[in-house]
Amino acid sequence: MSDILNCFIAELQERPYNKITIADICRKTNISRKSFYRCFYSKQACLLAVIDRHLSASYEEARHGGLQQYFIYWQHNRDFLKMLKANALYPILLEQAMQFVSQRNRQDWDHHQIRFVVTGVLCVIVQWIERSCKESVDYLGKELHKVLTVPLLTLLSNDEGTACFLFDDCNRKKASVC
Repeated sequence: MSDILNCFIAELQERPYNKITIADICRKTNISRKSFYRCFYSKQACLLAVIDRHLSASYEEARHGGLQQYFIYWQHNRDFLKMLKANALYPILLEQAMQFVSQRNRQDWDHHQIRFVVTGVLCVIVQWIERSCKESVDYLGKELHKVLTVPLLTLLSNDEGTACFLFDDCNRKKASVC
């Protein structure tokens, strides 16, 4: 199975996802289609396995080394994220990441909370990579820790300590955004 995944990744580095066929993977790994289908039911299942491998590895890095290690992991694997984005596969990464976090959810978060956090974190990582990782991993780790531990309403409050949203009364009372 590992040979198939490695071949799939190599193919994805060379050409677009939609141009890769199972026949190509089988030919390059020297296996039959039947052998491929014993491991994966489709090309997308192969992609999901590669994504899961990255999610598991990045999770282990963060679990053992903190949030900075999470950013370091993705910095070292930025080409994979760039490939996903270039092939319009980023939404699949998001869905897999949400499932991954949901399965490990120890905070009793509902799916909206998980979507909010996962989408935000991955968006920050992708934008950071697109900006050539200009901010340090220490800075990003500290900022992420702050966002995850400080109540969101504190971050969104106005000078009087009132939470303000576009649909909130404070916006109707004041001409400016809180």
